[in-house]
Amino acid sequence: MVARVVSLTAPGVSGDPLSPMLFILVMDALSKMMDRAASEGFLRGFSAPIGVPSARRVSHLLFADDTLVFCDPDMDQLTYLKQVLQWFQIVSGLKINLGKCEIFSVGKVANIDALSYVIRCKVGSLPTTYLCLPLGASHKDSTVWNPVIERVEKRLAEKLEWLPRNFLSDAANGTRKYDLVNWQTVTSPKKWGGLGVKDLRLCILATGALGGLFDHEMGNINVICRFSSMPIILLSDDCLIQLLPSTHHHKIHIQSSVEGPHCGLIPIGTAARRTTTTGLKWNLDKTEIRFGGLVSTSNIVKENIVTVQSESDLLWTISIKKE
Repeated sequence: MVARVVSLTAPGVSGDPLSPMLFILVMDALSKMMDRAASEGFLRGFSAPIGVPSARRVSHLLFADDTLVFCDPDMDQLTYLKQVLQWFQIVSGLKINLGKCEIFSVGKVANIDALSYVIRCKVGSLPTTYLCLPLGASHKDSTVWNPVIERVEKRLAEKLEWLPRNFLSDAANGTRKYDLVNWQTVTSPKKWGGLGVKDLRLCILATGALGGLFDHEMGNINVICRFSSMPIILLSDDCLIQLLPSTHHHKIHIQSSVEGPHCGLIPIGTAARRTTTTGLKWNLDKTEIRFGGLVSTSNIVKENIVTVQSESDLLWTISIKKE
């Protein structure tokens, strides 16, 4: 059984630079009290790894101002846990917010309501969300993990977006200046009056690209094929790589100051039939690209706009200028 039993608050310490360290010291005292209760047999927890007699038993886990306690569905253990928490409130001055405490049964527990009444907390059910992460869910359940992945992608995009935003909003001498154009206009296409800066929140950026171990390369190709509904950019030391789905007529704007002139088109899986390009030194006209035959990996960009149209998915590669 898992009990989320502690949500702690201390009045009068918000904003104090020493309060986080003091809080950690106090929580260490709670951890010692839990360890003592477990060593005396009042709380059992679970063994990790499971099934190994000599394995260490885990009775609790501390996360900032939250604590997970693991114990058997036993009335005596819950009663002792309540006493430990009461003594902790007395000696620390911290308050346990029972309104945020929950108890979860792992498996079937008949008297879960009676056990929850001991510590006056709510009864929760698994799977659930704990500290914005799924708890008790299948590790292969995409519906559970997708929100976590999206949250990580959003935070990464925000950090990467900060670089061009900071460049555009800072003066040459390093002093701060006002933004003359809002960010939505900056990321709009040039034909709509914007600057054409790519909005990283609308694409996926992966470092490593097609360099290094073979399994890493195959993993990167799997990513761009699996999420082909979003623009994906693979970045390496030498080139940028992007998937061109067969469902679109692609118009690629070349930023000659940072990329080119070397470029290429690589088929994925099957042969790319009827591939047509413009803007390259050696353009293709309804040409088949396949391994064992023609593969356009050593072409040259000649125009500011390159167009690509094919009946199959392609990888577009273009070199990055070192200077």
